[in-house]
Amino acid sequence: MAIYEIGLLSSIMESMGRRIIFLRHGKLELPYESHDDMPFEVLRSLGTQTMDPPSDIAYLDSSTNHLRTLLNEFRFSTIFRSPSLRCSTLEQYIHSITPQPIPPAEELEGLREIWFDLNKLFPSQNASVKDIAPKLIAGLLAGDPGIESVENISRRLKDVTDHFPQSGDVLILTHGFLMRFIISTEKYSDSPKELTRAGWEAIPKFGYLEGFNVEEGKPLRYI
Repeated sequence: MAIYEIGLLSSIMESMGRRIIFLRHGKLELPYESHDDMPFEVLRSLGTQTMDPPSDIAYLDSSTNHLRTLLNEFRFSTIFRSPSLRCSTLEQYIHSITPQPIPPAEELEGLREIWFDLNKLFPSQNASVKDIAPKLIAGLLAGDPGIESVENISRRLKDVTDHFPQSGDVLILTHGFLMRFIISTEKYSDSPKELTRAGWEAIPKFGYLEGFNVEEGKPLRYI
């Protein structure tokens, strides 16, 4: 079991008058429908963050109604995003369709995706997609050197919470694996400082442009 140092959701809920919306980036501008269709080497390059494709504009165009519904429901006064191109592309697109002015995003290093190296996790340098996900979770829990440590992820998320305003609607553009970490370390753990495999398995994977909303006094809501 891995021990982490911060409950991000608890930190968010300590402040009244604040709604935090986490949103995963759009489909990558690559010739694959999803990560499930990507070959081993492409997944490895994404994991080590040596490949940084933007979000696919055609996909964002097909999802305009979904994004506009989100923009109409909330009045975002603050935006934070990961440094990745897929998140910066999404930010630019949101600004192009928003019904009301919203500020430019602040780029936060703490919102980048969890780092991993599939060559270290799979020395044979070959694995199917169905083998990779459980290996990532097991490696994270076990402190495997092939994946970023829980302690490091927790430290950078603490930096993210330090930037949060005390009120208003906040939009956070980030990554699916990191979003699952945020929820699983708090919502489904047996202990407030214990990260468990059950915590990961109890929450769904986030699809493109999916996310969740956190608000004081209300249950976490998936978007």
